[in-house]
Amino acid sequence: MIGPDFNAIEAANQGFNIRQKLVLLVMDILLLAELTFCLWLAFQNPDNLTITFLKYYLPLFLVTLAGGIFFARRYRDRPAARPQSGHLLEDI
Repeated sequence: MIGPDFNAIEAANQGFNIRQKLVLLVMDILLLAELTFCLWLAFQNPDNLTITFLKYYLPLFLVTLAGGIFFARRYRDRPAARPQSGHLLEDI
């Protein structure tokens, strides 16, 4: 197909539904909590502050981000299925 996929563009312009907004809110809260915890943990050892912070924050961040993307996609609205008439030629 040449040109933009208008169905995908139209679906993207619809925005998030309430379940996706809740996933985004929970993900934001988790990321802030993880950031706070990892900074606190890193300040316990000031000699290795950067290494300690990255060692704990990056895995937590990646897992939270992947989970947020997974659940946001899982909870998106699905387009209504097209009814099938049962006739072979009409379904084409």
